[in-house]
Amino acid sequence: MSSILGILGCLSTIITKENNVRLYLISETQLKGPTEFLDFFVSNNITKTALNADLTKLFNYAKTSIKSIYVGGGICRSCYLNDIEIFNGFGTSELGGACTTFTVDKPYPNTPIGKCFPRFNMYILDENNNLTDEGELCFSGPLALGYLNNNDETEKSFIDNPFKSKDGHNRMFKTGDIAKRDKDGNIYIVGRKDFMVNINGNRVELEEIEYQIDQIPGILKSAVQYINKGTQNFLVAYVESKETIEDKLLQQQLAKNLPSYMIPKL
Repeated sequence: MSSILGILGCLSTIITKENNVRLYLISETQLKGPTEFLDFFVSNNITKTALNADLTKLFNYAKTSIKSIYVGGGICRSCYLNDIEIFNGFGTSELGGACTTFTVDKPYPNTPIGKCFPRFNMYILDENNNLTDEGELCFSGPLALGYLNNNDETEKSFIDNPFKSKDGHNRMFKTGDIAKRDKDGNIYIVGRKDFMVNINGNRVELEEIEYQIDQIPGILKSAVQYINKGTQNFLVAYVESKETIEDKLLQQQLAKNLPSYMIPKL
């Protein structure tokens, strides 16, 4: 068996009880090119992987050895393959990674995130921390201690658990994701409470990008917008400057402080 995964995958190859497990890491070039992407899976005989949901559609165009895919990092739409088992889940760094999973049994316009792993409890709360069918997704369980050197964010996101007498956990984490429970009890992610967006599985705060742009000499003000067109999503920045500044120069300046997925088109 072979596998291509993130941190969770790296650990799973160590602790799995299966024999002859091998981990493969894909390059950024292979990840961005559909042909190179599929060639990577075929040539390495990959059987399990974890991917952004949109990338699963590429497996419709080539026969590979993939048997199962774990998707997450965003809303999973019409994510279903006849011959490949797909698991949709939810998790954040504050929760230690994935903490829910749902076996995708058919194409969904918005795939449910499933049920909690053991030791976690999942709630949908309104602004007054009351249970509701549509509101902020929250979790109690083995949480992170908070954000380093950021007490304000810690106090806002990690709160006293209003259900601690029921589930036994003193603290609750408010994810900032808006979730909805349907009549069958399935839970879906429907949006964000703040200005955070998801770019190919990476959570991005638009205000942080605007702040970095505004630090560049000559920039008067900026605005960053998230664009979603089908399976493509990207960032676009609009800037006002004292004089003409080449787009390439601005992107080079941003690359000093931001990862590549946070650098917008200008």
